[in-house]
Amino acid sequence: MDDYKSYCAALMKVYRKANHMTQKELAEMVGVKHLTLRAWEQNVASPPYEIWKQIKSLLFGGIAG
Repeated sequence: MDDYKSYCAALMKVYRKANHMTQKELAEMVGVKHLTLRAWEQNVASPPYEIWKQIKSLLFGGIAG
């Protein structure tokens, strides 16, 4: 589970910044509080799989598995 959390945290932050988005903007797009998104990026918690799929779709343009 730690590998999943680390993977999500690292990719989310890198690709969010590459897409010039703030944590608040991304959080609003997926329907969570920005503090929740911050916890995911800081590897404190991990997003539910359905939300992770939504984030990947937004940030990767639907091309990431």
